[in-house]
Amino acid sequence: MSKWRRNIIKITFVLLLCFLQGFVPSTSETKKIEDPFYVNLVSDRNADLTSQDADRPDIEWFKKELRISPKYVEKQEGVLGLSWAHFLTMVFLICSFLVALVAVIIRHGRTRELCSVLLEEEKKNESKS
Repeated sequence: MSKWRRNIIKITFVLLLCFLQGFVPSTSETKKIEDPFYVNLVSDRNADLTSQDADRPDIEWFKKELRISPKYVEKQEGVLGLSWAHFLTMVFLICSFLVALVAVIIRHGRTRELCSVLLEEEKKNESKS
């Protein structure tokens, strides 16, 4: 197996691991709540959320008052909170990036190979002269 293929496999593996890391629960979600640092962190965050909620008026009241139809209410759809169109666009962009990265790696390897062949031919020509 050539060097550039091994490099492509390594890069693809690292990118796949980085992508899959988003689907693994973090240690704070699986950790027991007995940890005092974790308890303080969660209680501080909950205190911030309740103070923010107290400052905001009730959104349901606005919906009733303005007679907003339920069809205009935001819904959680798609993957990772993205709409399907946005998710598929991001997948397409990531795939395009990976293809471009592979093309650059292949071109770099071929260029290095051609340069080494040219240098060898130049040395042969110099030795004949």
